[in-house]
Amino acid sequence: MYHNVFQPFLYKNLIATIENKAELDKHVKILSQLDRLSGEPEAEKAVDYIIDELNRYDVTHHRYQFDGYFSDPIFGEVIVNTKNSFYN
Repeated sequence: MYHNVFQPFLYKNLIATIENKAELDKHVKILSQLDRLSGEPEAEKAVDYIIDELNRYDVTHHRYQFDGYFSDPIFGEVIVNTKNSFYN
């Protein structure tokens, strides 16, 4: 087994959840209510939320924390293509 290589078959339940519009809307609403500028408390809340969700689906991850200013978002976009499923 390769380390640090995304293996979609391991995350079938997570991917199915992401493809669920209502579940995806829930995540977007929760994260979009937070002011996620680098170093701000709400940015940490967003990270905590994402980590909790990754843990919920047993997704291996690492959290790194260091001082730095990385973002002042003006525009963001997420495109989810569910026509081509990862685990077909």
